[in-house]
Amino acid sequence: MELLLNIIYIYIAVYSVYFLVLAIRNLNDRKFRIQQKYNDFNFQNNFCLIIYSHNNEATLDALVKQLKLQTYPREKFSTYVILDNCQDNSEKLFINDDFLQIFSIKNQETVGKDQAISILLEKLSSIQNCSAFVFLDANRFVETDFLDNVNSALIDSPIISGTTILVGENLSLRKKIKVVFHKYYTNFLQKSRSLAGLATTIDSDILIMNQEIIENIGCIDFQNINTELKYSLLLSRIGFKCVFNPNVKTYIDVDSFDLK
Repeated sequence: MELLLNIIYIYIAVYSVYFLVLAIRNLNDRKFRIQQKYNDFNFQNNFCLIIYSHNNEATLDALVKQLKLQTYPREKFSTYVILDNCQDNSEKLFINDDFLQIFSIKNQETVGKDQAISILLEKLSSIQNCSAFVFLDANRFVETDFLDNVNSALIDSPIISGTTILVGENLSLRKKIKVVFHKYYTNFLQKSRSLAGLATTIDSDILIMNQEIIENIGCIDFQNINTELKYSLLLSRIGFKCVFNPNVKTYIDVDSFDLK
């Protein structure tokens, strides 16, 4: 019994020190504030935006409109939309729209984000002018400086996991708790780990990866939270540490967001 109590005590002590270090490191986020205030435009990456959608007609239309309003040079990014067995009017939204390219998958059932993106990446493997891929879910919203912040964030790391901000009105108590917990997870745990130089878990809903990573790994693994965790560990092991960056912001309605 005494041995068990000693083990529990050591466990609690180690985690207490760990969270204390994170709390202290989180007090100084000057790095991120400077990065957002002084975007570095000395080098502008060529981005390939890949948006995954499954029956997200309304939010997909809004997201594409927001991307068209980006302050980032239009010639520096291309947009690809995956429609995974969509039963709504998503495919009709962008007829004769040369801003984006549609990759439509029509099956009896959805193939899922992981397989759909893998198929598209294989088709895009011959693109020579793509510096980095930006993966977004179609239920997200972005501000006009989204790609500017992505470009600046890539200076620090070749793989970036962005932040998700939950929005909504007249929230129930359960949803308010959900929002508060997510803020704690992103603004404290994720942010302080990045400031401390520690790797974070990838988030395939808002993820930026240099093309060289895709070329070296040869695959992505976005099936679920468990595979994303394993993929994060694999990337860290081969020298591609995922870094969380709070300046790379996306927004989502709290009703559409699932805690990971």
